[in-house]
Amino acid sequence: MTKRLPGTAETDPPPSASEVRQALARIAESEHFRNAPQLIAFLTFVVEKVLSGDGKGIKGYTIATEALGRPSDFDPQTDPIVRVEAGRLRKALDAYYANGGSRDPLRIAVPRGSYAPLFVRQSGAAPVEDEPAQPVRDSEPAPPQIRPPEEPVAAAPPPAAVEPAIGHDHSPPPRPAERLRPPLPWITGGVLAVVAVLAALLAWGTAPRERTTASRSARPGAIEMAARADGRPVVTVAPLAAGGPASKLLSPKVLRGLVVDALARFDEIAVRDQGDGEPALREGYELALQVRDAEDGPRVSVRLTQRPTGRVVWVRDFDPNRRADPLAPPELDLARQVATTLGQPYGVLFADLRQRPETSARVRCLVSAYDYWMNPTAAAHLNARTCLEEETARAPAPSLEAGLALLALDEVRNGFNPRPESLDRALRTARRAVELGPESPRAHQALMAALFARGAVEEALRAGRRAFDLNPYDSDIMADLGARQIQLGRYPEGAALIGRAAEANPTDPPWYDFFLFLAAYMQGDQAGARAAADRIVAESYVLGHVARAVVAVEAGEEDEARQAVRRLLAVQPDYARDPRGVLARRRLAPEATARLAAALARAGLTGDAAAR
Repeated sequence: MTKRLPGTAETDPPPSASEVRQALARIAESEHFRNAPQLIAFLTFVVEKVLSGDGKGIKGYTIATEALGRPSDFDPQTDPIVRVEAGRLRKALDAYYANGGSRDPLRIAVPRGSYAPLFVRQSGAAPVEDEPAQPVRDSEPAPPQIRPPEEPVAAAPPPAAVEPAIGHDHSPPPRPAERLRPPLPWITGGVLAVVAVLAALLAWGTAPRERTTASRSARPGAIEMAARADGRPVVTVAPLAAGGPASKLLSPKVLRGLVVDALARFDEIAVRDQGDGEPALREGYELALQVRDAEDGPRVSVRLTQRPTGRVVWVRDFDPNRRADPLAPPELDLARQVATTLGQPYGVLFADLRQRPETSARVRCLVSAYDYWMNPTAAAHLNARTCLEEETARAPAPSLEAGLALLALDEVRNGFNPRPESLDRALRTARRAVELGPESPRAHQALMAALFARGAVEEALRAGRRAFDLNPYDSDIMADLGARQIQLGRYPEGAALIGRAAEANPTDPPWYDFFLFLAAYMQGDQAGARAAADRIVAESYVLGHVARAVVAVEAGEEDEARQAVRRLLAVQPDYARDPRGVLARRRLAPEATARLAAALARAGLTGDAAAR
């Protein structure tokens, strides 16, 4: 006899097909599934199989090929998409029934150990853990896992009385020809310890996560239509062209699958996996990959084209033998480089969208928020906040709510356009982003920032680890976690993470360099502190002026220090009244706040100076 969910009675009559389809329709229209067409396709397929009496036909292969659009040569050894999507589906169903779905008369569940759904009448249901008495199991073995190299982890005592950080400071800089990076031994010498977050981060580029989010629809065009409806740009990954000896060095099929999965982790874009013979999109972006032989060895060519114009947005050749991470398999290393360069907030895709006037309201709002972090002014803050509020009221989305949460934090940190209860509002908005997108990396990143602002350090770090686990290809999240370490006084560890993020990032926001400056300065590396401070050239970025004033004072350059103070006060006059108090808003480690305030005092900013 089939096991029942808690809250159901043995005498409950079995649900009819009509009742099941009504329950399915409610799920598909919910906020937990509205922007997840691949989950809807998965659930619809298995439900209809059971309703048609073909429950035994529910196998991993049939789900992959008939619901998720994988080709007939689908190989579960190299493509874990079904297991991944099944895990996401179970979590999304639990989230749905924990909220509005708790009042539904019928519950649809996919028990662990089976892909066959259960239909149960409920009166206060709970997440399903039991298997049915005769589950339809999938017999495919789990794919082999690529393990990261083991490194010694040295324990280090946490700093005493360290205050948490509020969020990250974003603002721009032109990228210099050469950047001084933290030395490699900081990463591989066994000193990356202190918190569990570093163990997860050291897997960057070495092992694909079990949790992936490949976005392939059961029906051609489903993802494009959903994305157009919610305003996200669509990136179609075209079939990969391969041939010759080059294809023996790496697996084109694995490479393409990893690229699709990596891009699909970014909240802000929708990814379409175009199968062989499927038509190209009439609009959006097409990403084409080609494995070919060159005179000096194999190459992987990548090209991004905008439709319908046919304009080539980005083209690049990658050498599989010259990997960013020599320990990573070539397919994974290349996928990481492509996804990071293309998908992250300051990458190729949004740089092109910024130049296109016909973009959606959602894209325009996200771009205005990114522009604010690159050039933080009160006017840019108000423009971004207004746009995000209006768009969120029209069509809520995790990335929009996350942007609002971070802007609310800057009402405190920079004093821009303050409203009552800024910190409380930031936390509420970040939590709402997570509710809208439980698997959204950007939502968990915003939650980390909001929790830090309220002093919940460990909870914030858990949210940050979650964000990175969901998208290890987003260098902005990696650098944000590095900034947290520096703000907690863990300078070598944080600088190592930001250095790795900067290497992977096409464009570095200036907050990268401020935290590299601070790490070097607090460790007595004056040359490194000056190099980082000199890279911050944005006049609107107040912490850049702080950094330049400090390095000038330490070098005995009094005139340069006073000029930096004048520029600092022109951007944020509050420093004239209480420089230490304004620095404290940044929630740096107490010893860092004290040293910076003392250096600014030596530059003439003592707290009672008249605004210049």
